Order: sequence, then structure tokens, then C-alpha cells
Amino acid sequence: MAEDAIVYLNTVVSLNAGWSDLIKAYSEHDPMVHYIRRFAMILSPNLPVPLVKNETYAAIKEKFPLPDDGRKKIPMGSFEAYISAFEVVMRDHGIIGRKAGSGKDDTGDPVAVYFGGTQW
Repeated sequence: MAEDAIVYLNTVVSLNAGWSDLIKAYSEHDPMVHYIRRFAMILSPNLPVPLVKNETYAAIKEKFPLPDDGRKKIPMGSFEAYISAFEVVMRDHGIIGRKAGSGKDDTGDPVAVYFGGTQW
């Protein structure tokens, strides 16, 4: 039945690319706002609740508000603070920093873990 279908959004490629772009921008001293916003949009669907509701992200946004113009550059310290906040959020939710194999259930199926069981 269509209502029983599981929708899968493959966000791995964009998450890896977005992180690489963010780190590249930092290493090239190109701290434009759009890199921060882009990664926030990429990261959010990978979390159990929207990123804007995350306490770590909310705190960094309050401390270092971003200008509306995505082409504006922010201080490198602010840019680094956002990168650090993203890292904390990803670690808190097990996106990075897990032991090898910790994303598998008893059957060894990482997809079943993601979707909450072994219904395959």
C-alpha cells in the first residue's frame, strides 16, 4: 500500500559535499554567510528535529547573528564558531564520531536502524 511506503531521502552526498565546502571556505579565508546557511539547510533533514530548534545552533545564532546578504563575509572567528557548532550537533546526533559498526542493529542492517526496526 502506498501509505505504508517508506520515503528515503539520500542526504549523504550533499552532507559530505556541504561539509567539504564549508571547510574549504574556511581554509581559503572565504567566510561568506551563504556557506553557513547552505550547510544548515543540508544538515537539518539529517536531524530528528529541525536544526533551528537545536539549542547549540540557536545559541550560536544568537551570539553571532548572520547578515541577510549571503554574499557578506563574517569574521573568521564567527565562521569557525558556526563550524564548531555544526560539529557538536553532528556528534550529538551520531552523524559523526561513532565507533565503526554502531550504526547497525542485530541483523547488521543500517537502513533498518535508521527507519526504527527490521521490517525488511
